[in-house]
Amino acid sequence: MHKKPLELQKQKRNKKYFLYERDKRLVLLTKLVIFSLKKKV
Repeated sequence: MHKKPLELQKQKRNKKYFLYERDKRLVLLTKLVIFSLKKKV
């Protein structure tokens, strides 16, 4: 089965977007953890 270039591009973009979203979540989580740690001290 041969995929169309457009479809492949779409997949790539989705992957990028997914990674970006994941990074955003990770950053938020890290901030939350740091914040809660500071509060405890």
